[in-house]
Amino acid sequence: MRPLGLMLLMLTAATFAHAATPGPEGVLRATIIEESPTLAAGQMHWDAGRLLIADRGGNRIVEFRPPGTFKDIGQVENPGGVGVDAAGRVIVVAGRPSSLQRLAGDTTEPVAADPPGSPFRVLGHPTGTIFWTNFPGGEIRLLDSKGQTEKLEPSIGHSCAIAFGPRRDFLYVTSKLPDLRSRTVWRFPLDGDGRPGRGEVFIRTPELEPNLPDLPAAQDGSKTLAGWVGRVQALAIDADGNFYLAGTEAHTSGEAVAVIAPDGKSVRAMILDVPRNVSSLAVGDDTLYIAVAGPGRLRRVKIR
Repeated sequence: MRPLGLMLLMLTAATFAHAATPGPEGVLRATIIEESPTLAAGQMHWDAGRLLIADRGGNRIVEFRPPGTFKDIGQVENPGGVGVDAAGRVIVVAGRPSSLQRLAGDTTEPVAADPPGSPFRVLGHPTGTIFWTNFPGGEIRLLDSKGQTEKLEPSIGHSCAIAFGPRRDFLYVTSKLPDLRSRTVWRFPLDGDGRPGRGEVFIRTPELEPNLPDLPAAQDGSKTLAGWVGRVQALAIDADGNFYLAGTEAHTSGEAVAVIAPDGKSVRAMILDVPRNVSSLAVGDDTLYIAVAGPGRLRRVKIR
């Protein structure tokens, strides 16, 4: 048994470390952006002062520049994913079946002639490597700057949202598998060249509890986070390493975006007044943007 003094010291150190990390605390509420068009959104991506939105309902890529300017920047069929490559060009997952494409003026050009799997969400690395998830498959793949493809290990099942940590030394991917135990975020280490190592589970939502004084009681009486975020479809990470998680189905406790501390071990905030079917999250400067899978307008909440 540890001496009482040592236990108190460890607890104090952990509490101080949590408090010293910037980020939202408590219960926050999102608001609708009044200027927003109606969207059936896939992925969003923040890039150099603008938010890119894949709008499946409008077969288009929409650009939003805060505080309230929206415009179409490309017409593509069934866009599910959007990001930028190392050169700043817009890349999309689009088409039936889905493929990796790049916006080129009024048209698109293929990024890869026949990418393996069924691409779902996409993310470009500064080294030129492009990562993508596959849904409903579980593979996570990359296309390197030399045109070679590679499958990350392990396959995780229903790989969905994808994001880098703030130093780009880790790649994070959500699993949207329906069973409770599999509602997870996986972490893959990246070396200085963006080459991935073997992944491991980093966050399990059933193992976290949102113990926040102003949070309404869970509708199902559960103490865990799993019923608030459902099947984990949406993920964003801010500059301080805080995680933002939400989902589209299985909200048995209520609807919320959860804010999880950088170590993945505690819930530091819950964002309410969000739709039941959150499809994507993105952090831009001091704001979290929240998109809906079905017809709806974009929402936001200040996180700093």
